[in-house]
Amino acid sequence: MLPSNVIPRIMAIKPRSDDAGNDRCVWKGDFMHRFGVKDAYRKLVKGSWNAHCPIWNTIWTLQIPQRIRTFLWLVLRDRIASNYERYRRGLTQNPACSLCGFHEETTLHVLRDCQAVKTIWSQLLSVGLVHSFFTNSLDDWIRTNLACPAKLPGTSLCSNILFPTILWQIWKRRNCFVFTDSCISMEDVLYLSSSWASHFVEGHSTTPTPKARQAVPIQWRPPPNWWCCVSMDASVNVALALKLPLGNRD
Repeated sequence: MLPSNVIPRIMAIKPRSDDAGNDRCVWKGDFMHRFGVKDAYRKLVKGSWNAHCPIWNTIWTLQIPQRIRTFLWLVLRDRIASNYERYRRGLTQNPACSLCGFHEETTLHVLRDCQAVKTIWSQLLSVGLVHSFFTNSLDDWIRTNLACPAKLPGTSLCSNILFPTILWQIWKRRNCFVFTDSCISMEDVLYLSSSWASHFVEGHSTTPTPKARQAVPIQWRPPPNWWCCVSMDASVNVALALKLPLGNRD
């Protein structure tokens, strides 16, 4: 005997009818049963991240270039192409750091924990912030520094402007080392980041001063006595027989 809750479900199944047409595949994710990549993507990422989290609005409204905003979005999603991420996707057999070679090259390692990178952060941090800066998780680390409008010690730039710029320059330095076997020093990374951030701030803080309008009176003036006005879009000097498109009318 079948369970009592199964029998009604079997009875609810409609028998096949020729009028209903042939069987076809339908997509359960849409009320019209039509498949769409957008709906499939939503089902895949459902629960993995909150699209309405305030941090995303913070990233896309930062006064920095779009390329750095996009890079920050990838960092916060832990999706930059580090060796560990490439290893996880089966694109390489070695997840070790390209710079130090001792640890797995995760997003947090390549941007913060690598010995080749720690020197630049140590120059900017006060003594009281060192412990929390190097112990936070990736998510908390990014959120804390982007939400901080305070100026970093020794600079005139805010943390939420200079911090993402330094991240971008560190990642560029790593890629130059991997693909061209050459890279700039960490002092140059800090110098370039400060210069870039200063230009960003100046570009968004400078507002052009509107020019004061000057009233210019416009009125019709009669031509000289030796000119002959005709009913056409031109004026003719009878004596010189010159045609000038001055647009005078009778």
